[in-house]
Amino acid sequence: MRHWLHGGRTDIDNLVLICSFHHATIHDHGYRIRRRPELWEFLRPDGTPIPEPVVLNGNTEGLIEMHTWDRLRIDRTTLSPQWYGERLDVDPILGALLPKRIAAAA
Repeated sequence: MRHWLHGGRTDIDNLVLICSFHHATIHDHGYRIRRRPELWEFLRPDGTPIPEPVVLNGNTEGLIEMHTWDRLRIDRTTLSPQWYGERLDVDPILGALLPKRIAAAA
């Protein structure tokens, strides 16, 4: 994918739908998206590929390792919303992201 300011086409084959956070990250911090046959690649500013997203499975060590690799600092304020100060209700978010638990047979 090539931005139109850098000579990219403005047709459907050169468009990617992404959220505003990742849009800003790509434009402001040098991340890139590249299309290869049968594959999308997401690259850090140094050109190294970002690995496939990890499905949350309750493995906290793996999650910590992934965030350390990406140089993310996560603390008690990370999920603080940018609006009127009310707390973020994480239950629906985590419910959508975490794998469903299968009830044990009685």
